[in-house]
Amino acid sequence: MTTAIAQEKLSTEMLLGCWTDSREESTIDFNIFRPCDYTEFPISRYRFVMVLEENQECQWLYLSPNDAHKMVPGTWKFDESSRTLSIFSSDGKMIRNFELTALSETEMKIKKS
Repeated sequence: MTTAIAQEKLSTEMLLGCWTDSREESTIDFNIFRPCDYTEFPISRYRFVMVLEENQECQWLYLSPNDAHKMVPGTWKFDESSRTLSIFSSDGKMIRNFELTALSETEMKIKKS
C-alpha cells in the first residue's frame, strides 16, 4: 500500500535502501523510483541509483561524461516539513533534490519540478 506523504508523517526508515529510477513508469508530473531488486530494469545508458543508509550516508550513481558511471559516496537529508529528499556529494555539493509525494516498500513517487 502506498502512503500519501501529505497525509501522514514519513519515517526516514522507509527511505532506507537502494532505489532506482524507473523511468519507464514516470509520467508528465511524477518520477517513479523502485527498490533496486524490484525487477530487472530494461537496459539503459544511465539510470540514477541511490543507496540511502541509516547514518545519513549514501552512495549514488555518478553520470560520467565518458560512460564510465560509478557509485560514489555522499550524504542525504530528509526535510519532513517540505517532504524533500536531498542527495549531496562527499564535498557537500547538492546532487539531486526530490519532493516526495508517496512512498511504499515498492515505490517512491517524486514530483517533477
